[in-house]
Amino acid sequence: LPLLLSSIHSQEACRLLPEIAGPGTHPKVAQVLLERQMPDAALMVLRCSGHDGLSPFTNSVHEATPSVPLHVAVTAVRVRIECGLLTQAFMYQRRHCSRLKEEQVQHKSASVSAKNLESNYYDWKHQMEILVTEMCFLCMRRNLVDRMIELPWNVDEEKCLRKCLLSSALEDLSSNSGSLLVVYYLQ
Repeated sequence: LPLLLSSIHSQEACRLLPEIAGPGTHPKVAQVLLERQMPDAALMVLRCSGHDGLSPFTNSVHEATPSVPLHVAVTAVRVRIECGLLTQAFMYQRRHCSRLKEEQVQHKSASVSAKNLESNYYDWKHQMEILVTEMCFLCMRRNLVDRMIELPWNVDEEKCLRKCLLSSALEDLSSNSGSLLVVYYLQ
């Protein structure tokens, strides 16, 4: 009975989310929905709240687009992959990292010290590695590696992708990752 009630409450909450979600909705709501195996509802919350990286709230021409914290970017990538939107996840990851690079250039033109520039660059690299690795592991879990390796990865992303696929192939020699890594190298 408690599980049934919990399920009914979850369904009712998901039904109400489009009416109540907006720019003030915290991204943690999408993360909780994803943890409760409701990726479609999580995607809807990201879109309604403007945390999806594609909505009018985040792409206004009149205001700068700030980068989001890493945990929000990871949630956005996870939600898209769990909804079967691999290309959108890839585009989100690429856009997020591009924003971080742009912020680095802006800081450079504002004469920020070399040490701060280096840490900003590290943050960009570090976040890119985390997001690409997350995508790789989620794609392996959902058997989407063949689609993933067809995406137009740049040089930095490819390094992370190869490292992740090689690590997976070495851990489990019977997995598809090794075969797909060979296919990736041939492409």
